[in-house]
Amino acid sequence: MSNDQIREAQHVWLREAAREQSRRATPTEQRLRAVLRGRQFAGWRFRRQHPIGPYIVDFLCAEARLVVEIDGAIHAEQREYDAERDDYLRDLGYRVVRVSATSVSCDLLQVLTVIRAVCEPPPLPRTGEGAGG
Repeated sequence: MSNDQIREAQHVWLREAAREQSRRATPTEQRLRAVLRGRQFAGWRFRRQHPIGPYIVDFLCAEARLVVEIDGAIHAEQREYDAERDDYLRDLGYRVVRVSATSVSCDLLQVLTVIRAVCEPPPLPRTGEGAGG
């Protein structure tokens, strides 16, 4: 098997794993998905359980280069793995926002405020501001 065939097989496996994770979404993931689906969140398009490299992210907004991860109880035991994963994603130019499952359940408005703030592009400088102006 060539390297290209191995990469393609890995990609197919990862896509299938992402679909399976999407089918088995937790209530917390379902709750956030209900708000982020179909460009109803400030016009941003979020994909659910999307493969990036060797990882599957909970939510991806490709336009904003944003990954949103919901951290449940298991994440307390895998901090090193999560840090390596976040570094990998940041190296590809993604911003990573981690929110706790409890926050999504108990304070969804605050979670959405954080996500919106990260999605929004920085304001353009006004005329006359900037280099030497």
